[in-house]
Amino acid sequence: MIPEPGSIALVLTGLGLIGAMTYRRRKKH
Repeated sequence: MIPEPGSIALVLTGLGLIGAMTYRRRKKH
């Protein structure tokens, strides 16, 4: 099965947002 480019983009964007949030939290602490 080959996932659609759109779904891949959504997953990457979601991971990016989560990573940015966790990075900011770690930076604060």
